[in-house]
Parts: sequence; C-alpha cells; structure tokens
Amino acid sequence: MISSIVLSPVIGMRIGAVIFAILSFWLFDPSPVSRKKQKLDEFLSVITTFILLFWAMKLVTTFPLVLEYPRSVLSYPSGSTELYFAVGIMLILSIRNYFKNKGATVFTYAWWILFAGAQFYYLFFEAVFGGHLDLVHMAIAVCFFVGLALFKRTYIIVLSMFLVVSVVSFFGSPLEVIGQRVHAGFYLSLFIVSVLIEIHRRRSAG
Repeated sequence: MISSIVLSPVIGMRIGAVIFAILSFWLFDPSPVSRKKQKLDEFLSVITTFILLFWAMKLVTTFPLVLEYPRSVLSYPSGSTELYFAVGIMLILSIRNYFKNKGATVFTYAWWILFAGAQFYYLFFEAVFGGHLDLVHMAIAVCFFVGLALFKRTYIIVLSMFLVVSVVSFFGSPLEVIGQRVHAGFYLSLFIVSVLIEIHRRRSAG
C-alpha cells in the first residue's frame, strides 16, 4: 500500500508564490520572448541551486543524527540555520563569479523582480488562506515589488529594501523569507555585503 504524500500549506504557498511571480514577470517584462526565456532560465538555475543547498545543509546541521534516523531527519523541514548556510554559500559563489567575470553583478534585475514577486505573493496567500496579515511586512513587500516593476533601479531599490527591513527587524519582528523565519541581523548582513561588493565594482570600473 502506497501512502499518499501530503503537501504542507507552507510549501504549497511557496510553490504558488514562485509560479505567480514567474507569470507576472512574463506578462510585464517588455523584453523579447527569447530574452525572457534566458532570464527565467538564469532565475530557475539560481533558485534550484539554492533549494538543493537549503536541503543539503540539513545533512550538515543534523550530523550525526541523520545517520541514526535518516528518514525522520530528512522528512523534517529545513530551518533558519540551513537557510543561513545556503545563503552564505550562494554569496560565496556569486562573489567568486564576480571576480572571474567583471561584468557579473549581484543586482540582476530579473532575479530580484522574481524574488520580490514571490515574497509579495507568499504574504498575499498567507493573508488569504492562512488568515495572517502583517501590514508592515506587506507594505515593504509591495513597495519592493512595485518599485522594481516601475522604476527598475535595481541597485538603489534592493539596498533600500535591505536597509529598511534591517531597521524594522531590529525594532519589531523580522520579515520572513517566503515563510522562513530569520534573525534581525540577516538583512543587515546582506546590506553590508552588497554595499561592499558594489563599492568594489565601482572602484574597479572607475
């Protein structure tokens, strides 16, 4: 007898948020279809790598428990610690790519507009289906998503978002990353790293 697999509401909302973000990007991005496909391929490549790292880090954080109870550990969702490890590795890979390819940047518009869309849609689904609405967090997500969609000043908007969320997180509850809880210093760390990378890029270009 094969047991059925039940998709948890959180995972379902995350998948739905990414799908709706992709649909919104496809509808509103003015680029030719071939360029849209290239951008989506890049985004899906990054998000797939991140998801695999997010899951794989559980093997590190739960070792050696995973050797004794592999099915129980692997079926348990990854948490904040795994998220930090995954983001850290992704940052290292991005910085490595930046130094190998001087044209690379952490402020790729397509990636950030898709991420902002997924964040907004997740909060929207959480409010509609989960009955939970944080007006401050929703306002930040809307400003981030709409700001990128309308103005496309990726560098300024992303850094502004990191800074605002850092301040809000230290004085209130941190904004979750598509349903994943994070520490207040998470966004501040990303803000500092992003500023340092951009300063180095501008000095190298100048």
